[in-house]
Amino acid sequence: EKFLKPNPHLAQQLKQLPLRKILFTNGPRRYGIRCIQALGLSEIFPEDHIVGVENVMPYCKPDPEAFTAILARAQLFSHRAIMVEDSMKNIRTAHSLKMRTILIDESLYTNLAGGEAALLDDVARADDPAVDVALASINDLYTALPELWHTPNPRFVPPPPHHK
Repeated sequence: EKFLKPNPHLAQQLKQLPLRKILFTNGPRRYGIRCIQALGLSEIFPEDHIVGVENVMPYCKPDPEAFTAILARAQLFSHRAIMVEDSMKNIRTAHSLKMRTILIDESLYTNLAGGEAALLDDVARADDPAVDVALASINDLYTALPELWHTPNPRFVPPPPHHK
């Protein structure tokens, strides 16, 4: 909570997005709830749309079984789901399950790659075939994919390669 601040821009974007939103964290569900509260997104992610690692045990991300458990719980077909993620391991699993993928790669702004992800051999790679769209910030979602907001029952179609 000390490191997370409300993000009114993101809240406004997500509030207007006509898709169901589910948060899946490898942390405890309570941690996910606290993060959502700190970001000011509780209205967008009600508590029953927040899934913690304890809800998918004995699996966790990036295990495919964890993802399929979430999809089953939400009664979603994988090809109708979009995974927004900063972990390449999770992006690759989502892609393997036929989910659409949006990679959040902050190094696109900073030209710095690494940190904890490098230690885990999980550095973001916008050019990876599992990535449908790469964004430098979650705040760029509407700019990159306005069709999600303006198309009835949008079928996410990756934009031309210049978005990567």
